[in-house]
Amino acid sequence: MKIEILGSGGASITPKPLCNCNLCKNAKLKGIPESRLGPSVFIHDAGILFDTPEEISYMLNRSNITNLNACFYSHHHLDHTMGLRVFECNFDYRNSFVKPTPYDRNIDVYVPTFVRKVMESNFSIWEHLSRYQNWGLINLHTVTENEKIKLNDYIVSTIQLAQTFVSGYIVENLDKRVLVLMDELLDWIPEKLGHFNCVILPIGLFTVNPFNNERRWDEKHPLCRTEADFIEIKNIISKLDTDKVVFIHIEEVDGLDNETLKQYVEYYANERDWQVGFDTMIIEI
Repeated sequence: MKIEILGSGGASITPKPLCNCNLCKNAKLKGIPESRLGPSVFIHDAGILFDTPEEISYMLNRSNITNLNACFYSHHHLDHTMGLRVFECNFDYRNSFVKPTPYDRNIDVYVPTFVRKVMESNFSIWEHLSRYQNWGLINLHTVTENEKIKLNDYIVSTIQLAQTFVSGYIVENLDKRVLVLMDELLDWIPEKLGHFNCVILPIGLFTVNPFNNERRWDEKHPLCRTEADFIEIKNIISKLDTDKVVFIHIEEVDGLDNETLKQYVEYYANERDWQVGFDTMIIEI
């Protein structure tokens, strides 16, 4: 199983447009791994994509991906969905003057029922996806919690998280199992999910500096109430059986460069295989 972290960033990409902070200036100067586009994960062997941030078309081209067969959505937030126009790649504008004509290919798009419910009432996401289906560009599927979707030699299963509008995914291929959690792990307690070769999940905010225990975020800050911090993420990992952990959804607002993130993670990892993800990172399972 060959997995690529197409985008390792969070709600804002790094460098953030119009920002002149040290983190963003460094990212502009050095590029990857300091620069991070929106959150997206791709499984090369099966052509499976998780989420479409605004930069997804660029990311697919950057990684020379030509076999997009299926897309799974984790939730409705704009940093995970605003690139849905990528499905217009199936338009053949050159051969139609009245109505766009699709190519011979289309893409299977899977949305859990609990994710669809929120998509229907936010940002016209479901309306956009439905129109693409009507135009013949995608096959739009609504799937239920814990439903197993078979895609050739792969099986993808949905998991509803504590934030009930969010789905995680278990990906299985032969004897390999990977857990893909794109975002929103606040209050989630995993139970009896079995062994994983790798878990991909958001890093959370580093509200405390591990080396001196000084708070980096004021406890009264709204994000401290609505977002999981790294300590909560660490506690979630402690309840999972996994060989490897790769962190994504790294927030520009946290203000930490790649080297500092690696130092913080290594402090807590205690020699376990915990890695800070970066754009174009390849994970071989």
